[in-house]
Amino acid sequence: MEKLKLDPASALLVRWESKVFRDKIISTFLDHLDLSSCNELYENLFSICEWYDEAIANSKFFVRNYINSKLKNSSQQYLIILLAAGKSPLALDLISNNYNSIDRILEIDSTGMDDKKELYDKLFPEYSDKIKCITADIESPTILKLLNTLLHEFYNEHPCIIVLEDETHYLSKESLEKIVISLKSKTGNNTILIEHLLPTETVKRDKKNNPIKVYETLKDLKRKPGINYYSTENLKEIFSKNGGRLETRNSMTEIEMMRLGTNKYFPRTEEGWIECSIWQI
Repeated sequence: MEKLKLDPASALLVRWESKVFRDKIISTFLDHLDLSSCNELYENLFSICEWYDEAIANSKFFVRNYINSKLKNSSQQYLIILLAAGKSPLALDLISNNYNSIDRILEIDSTGMDDKKELYDKLFPEYSDKIKCITADIESPTILKLLNTLLHEFYNEHPCIIVLEDETHYLSKESLEKIVISLKSKTGNNTILIEHLLPTETVKRDKKNNPIKVYETLKDLKRKPGINYYSTENLKEIFSKNGGRLETRNSMTEIEMMRLGTNKYFPRTEEGWIECSIWQI
């Protein structure tokens, strides 16, 4: 079976986050992806920060760890929505570890979803029936209206977990709020996990240039209009006015300790430029 070729940005994110996944099923999936397009990009960004992938790995660990702990031995079935899912193996990891606790996983992205679904169908037919890949821009009013209808009319009795990682860095406050409004539940039992870049003034001087240089490069590659930074207060403003509340937030320092048992790269909170938070809405 011919490997699926990825664009440089997508390949880079998969390469960065792959160290978090250890199961054989994920290795099989990754073996069918051609990541060679990101080699030059990887080397360029490596010259900016040799261990930038540690921040991405921490974020993916946080998301994976939270959802797996939530689903483990759950008596309820969850709907999982992965926004801007890319070619990440997260859905496959979750479904293979929590099949009975998941009703369905929706993976949404603007490109590559048909190819990803085809891989699932060919390699993992025992899981692919519960994974739906949707080609759509997550900022599109059409997909947001569809998700809102889905949550309110078909899954109103199901708890839902929504994941929004890397794409948050390119979302305006207006766009992010529209997404939050579309995904909120009538009973407040939906959970949104967000990875966000912190305002540069809160990051230690010798570290703040790392994300600026990296995401300026990725922004141009993805043809995004700009980079957006969110403090916890910025997010609280968006969620609280829409009936949401903060469940927890974790710095890179805290997540690195959970993941590695030590703080090698982020010894102090102000050295991390990404934060992960969980919101009930």
